[in-house]
This record gives sequence, structure tokens and C-alpha cells, in this order.
Amino acid sequence: APARKLSIVRKTVSPCAVGRPECEAGLSAIHWDFTKAYQASAGLDILVVLFIVAVMALASANFTSTLDHMVVRPIEHILAMVKTKACTVLKSFGMDDEESDGEDSGRQSETELLQSIFAKLARLSALAPANNKTTEAEMNMLDSAGRGVVVDMMGMQVRGPAKKTTAEKRVDIFEMEASPSMQVGNRELFDSWQMNIFELSADRLQQLSLYIFFASPMAVVSGRVFTDFETFGHFYELIHDGYNDVPYHNFLHACDTLHMVYRLLVSTSAKACFSDIELHALLVSAIGHDIGHPGFNNAFLIETKHDLATRWNDRSPLENMHCARLLEICSTTKRNVFGRASTEDAKQARKVCISTILHTDLIHHVDMVKNMERVYELNSAICEEQAAYGGEISASYEDMIRRDSMSFLELFLHMADIANPLKPFDVCKAWAWRVMDEFFAQGDEEKRLGLPVGMLNDRDKINRGGSQHGFVTILVSPLVFSAVQLFPTLHPLGTQMASNLMHFRTLWEEEVHPSPEDKQKRDEDIRRIREMAEMLQDRS
Repeated sequence: APARKLSIVRKTVSPCAVGRPECEAGLSAIHWDFTKAYQASAGLDILVVLFIVAVMALASANFTSTLDHMVVRPIEHILAMVKTKACTVLKSFGMDDEESDGEDSGRQSETELLQSIFAKLARLSALAPANNKTTEAEMNMLDSAGRGVVVDMMGMQVRGPAKKTTAEKRVDIFEMEASPSMQVGNRELFDSWQMNIFELSADRLQQLSLYIFFASPMAVVSGRVFTDFETFGHFYELIHDGYNDVPYHNFLHACDTLHMVYRLLVSTSAKACFSDIELHALLVSAIGHDIGHPGFNNAFLIETKHDLATRWNDRSPLENMHCARLLEICSTTKRNVFGRASTEDAKQARKVCISTILHTDLIHHVDMVKNMERVYELNSAICEEQAAYGGEISASYEDMIRRDSMSFLELFLHMADIANPLKPFDVCKAWAWRVMDEFFAQGDEEKRLGLPVGMLNDRDKINRGGSQHGFVTILVSPLVFSAVQLFPTLHPLGTQMASNLMHFRTLWEEEVHPSPEDKQKRDEDIRRIREMAEMLQDRS
């Protein structure tokens, strides 16, 4: 084969040792053929490259093995351990991690599972109890009524430098027949969120209680099971007489709370999720939850060293007294509305009464809201599925409620106790004005005794309509929205609350003539609450 041109080296020479025709023409030259030499060199280069590639492959294999041994395996072990610990943390909250147990978990990587778990843990950490404390900066962002709600009603402490602080006649219940016809005549009224308790006479208040315990959808798990009509009559009379004639915490409020608890239980299909004795005990707790209330709050009793504060060591003295009075009434056979319960059921009823009534103290409010938000975060998929499905309670949803039934019973009574903003506006306003009358009466007494006047108790400084804005936005709405997230059928309450807030805003503007900045701030709060209420309504 001819040599490649680049492999030939040509050197021109002048003399010719041998005579040739080219020499005479001056074209003489010497040619060297380096083809073999170049081929040998190229072969050596190829061998060198192959050697380097082999060395790199061996080094790579060794590096991969070393990396797997020193890095990958330890990280996999750490990820697996962290996942296990994270799941354990979730279980410590009373829940399994639903995302790691589903059918699709096999298609998820460890990192994806960890991301979902830690996302939940991050949200849960944000819901950690705040120990009922707030900062001065946060307080400065509120108006006087809002600060009163936070400090006087919710009992929150402000972190910062210490500062120096200078009957209506009733018809005898035994004269009424316990016939279904007497009770169900008011069924449509009693089974409505729109009921106006102020329009009920004394005998119709009794009919309301009789209906709930003996003729309503809840009667089959309540009065008809655990007591009888005569025993309930004796119980009812002593409960009625145990309430004081104060503007707000009176027997009318007790009946209104009982009705609200009843409506909550019916609307949430509670019979599917709670035991009969739990539901009966909650209804009994509702009608007796404020018995003996003197019209002054816990802070006043503690400040004045009242006998109740001394007896209960300054810890929820009112709520402890209410609970003790209720259980004392039930301790006699003649008035024991748990008389037909078994020994175990009677013990459970006592637990429900104590726990639910003690949790009506607003000092527990923040923790309750955060607990409900935590439960929703852990069970959001179940709650959203129930909201979209509606109808009967799903097995997974029922299991969620049963796992923490006492917390939900506490929620129902506490929510009913502060449910004034969830009622039609005329009822809502009437209750709000009664609350303020009681606050102002306490403020007058605080002035007379030379005590610091509560932020909501000074009739010379507080606007009635304006005070409701802070009460709703700061205290009521977080609880209501967390409850509606868990119990989708309660969404009408959020809608009514948003509407009432707008009505109070109108009253406030007409009476106070606020600055544009103050109006803008309140309008933003109302917009936020209205949007949340609409969102929760749309998912159902």
C-alpha cells in the first residue's frame, strides 16, 4: 500500500553521487519513509490511553465502593432512623403518619416521605402552646378592647418589664305532661340555629330542656336511657334555683348553652362517634356549667381573695365551683340524672362533667385552639374527604374522633359557651350587651374597692359595639374556624359570625367616628374572616 504523504520526508540535495537525469535538472532529493515508525508510535499511544482508562475505571470502582461504605450507607441508615423517630413523634401526638402507611408509600422515596413528615412536624411546631403569653409589641397593635380580650378574658400574660398596678316566675315542671305531643310542638324552633332564646317564656324554657333530654334526636342516648322524667324535674328545679340574677351568667345563658351544645351534637352526627354516656353527660354539663356564678370573673375573685379563690387555690375557682355544685346536686338519688347508668358509665359521666366544665375557663382557650389545629394538620386528608363526601360518617373520620373524644367534648361545651357571635345578629347583640353590663358592673365594683379596673370593665372608656370586634377576631374566630375544619357541617356558624362582625363594625363607626386608618384595619380583619368563612363553606 502506498505510504501516506505525511509519512514521507523529502530533502533536496545539490550534488548527485550517481548520475541521473534529475540531477541535471536540479531536482535531486532524498526521501525517508517513516510509516512504520509512526505506526509503532500510534500503537504505543493507544496502549497508554487504554492503560489510563483501565486505571481510572479501577480507581472509580474503588472510590464508589469507598463512598458507598463511608457515606451512602451511613446516610441511608440515618434517614431510616430519622424517619422512624419522626413517625414516633407523630404517634406521640396520638396519630400515625397517614402518608407513610398508604398504598402509594412504596412508590415514594425515603426523602419524599421525610419531606412530608417534616412538613407536618414544622406545622405542628408552629402550633405548640404559647403558654398564654404575648409580647408588648403584639399588645400595642391592638385597641383597648382587643387588649381587654387578651388580658382580662383569655388570661394571657404580657412579656416585658414589670409594671406597678395601682327570676322570672316559672311554671312548675310537674304540672306539665311528659307527652311527645307537648315536646315536639316546638321541634322546628328547637332544631334551628335561628332560635331566639329571649322569646321563650319560662314554661317554654322548660319545654326546651325536656325536648332535648326526652324527645329530640339526642334523647335516645340521653334522658330516655339514664334518667326518668320525675328525677329530671327535681334536678331541673334545683339547677334553675342555683343560678343567680346577674346580667349574663344566669339560667337563660345556661339554657342557651344547652341548646347550642344540642345543635352542635346533632349537626356533627355525634351519636356515631361518642358513647351514649358521654353525650348525656355533656348535655347535663351544659345546663349546669355556670351554676352559682356571682357575676364577677376569676381575676376579680383572686384579686379580692374571695372564699372561692382560697378554696380552689386560685385555679379556675369559678369553674371548680360550678362543677362541684352540679355533681353535688346529682349526688342525691332524687336528683341523680345519671341514676340508671352503670358504675363504669357513672364514673365516665363524672369525668366528662369535670373536664368539660373546667375547660370553659378561658385560660385554656389558646391551648384548645392549637390542639384543634394540630388534630386537623394530622388528619387533614380525612377531614377534607369527609367535607367533600358529606352524608354518613366515614370509618376513618369516626376513628379520628374516638381517639380524642374528650377533647372534642371540651370543644363543644366551650364553643357553645362563647357562641353569642354565632347567632342571628339580634340575639348576638342582646347577649353582647348583657355581657358588657356584667363587665361594667364588675368595673364599678373595682372602682369602689380601689382595684385596677379591667380593660373591658370601664363603662366610661369602652364602646359596646367596638369591643365585639376584638372578642370575635381574637378569641372566637380562631376556635370556630378550627372547629369547622374538623366538623365541616358547622360552616353556617362561620358565615353568621362574619356577618355579625360587619354589623358591629357599622355600629362602631356610627358611634365612634373612627379615623380612616382604624376603619381600614378593621375592614381588613373583616375581609380576612369573611374569606375564611367562604372558603370553609365552599368545600362542603
